[in-house]
Amino acid sequence: MVSCGLLQDYILFLELYKHGNPVSASFHALYDLPDYLNHYAAIDLNTLFRACGIDPSIDRLSFSGLGQNLERHHALDDAKIARACFLKLKDCLPVKTLIKGLSI
Repeated sequence: MVSCGLLQDYILFLELYKHGNPVSASFHALYDLPDYLNHYAAIDLNTLFRACGIDPSIDRLSFSGLGQNLERHHALDDAKIARACFLKLKDCLPVKTLIKGLSI
């Protein structure tokens, strides 16, 4: 899972999952998430930008190459921008190394 900022998105996701799963009296990411949501495999775009030597304050819409028809701070558009940025960053050698390390 790749979050847009310094893992705030991931933390919010965990909160949503916690409140959407009333079966467990006390939620714990280690025990209550499905296996495909490995809690060790979260990373944020800021880290990926830094690993590639790119200032994380870059205009992500421009970097994504998606054009100007998207609106910032619109959840779906932000997700599209984050995905496009990740797809461009994943081919950078340091990011490949990070991703490989997350899958161990």
